[in-house]
This record gives sequence, structure tokens and C-alpha cells, in this order.
Amino acid sequence: MSTGEASAADLAARFGIDIRQKRFWEDSLKVIAGKIDRYCEL
Repeated sequence: MSTGEASAADLAARFGIDIRQKRFWEDSLKVIAGKIDRYCEL
């Protein structure tokens, strides 16, 4: 487990994810919105 070793941004960067970018957060919210829409459909 790597938590506590570095900042969240540094840990995410190990996987090629840049959480400092606005695009990351916009895309993440789109995923969540899609799951909410699917839940409402059910």
C-alpha cells in the first residue's frame, strides 16, 4: 500500500493520471453522472 508515501497527485501520476488537470475531474464527473442516469433508468 502506498498511501502515506506521497501526495495523491504523485501517487496517481504513477498510473499516468494527472489529477491536477481540470479534464480529469470533468471526465470523472461524467462517469458518475452516467452511473446516476443508469440507476434512474432502473
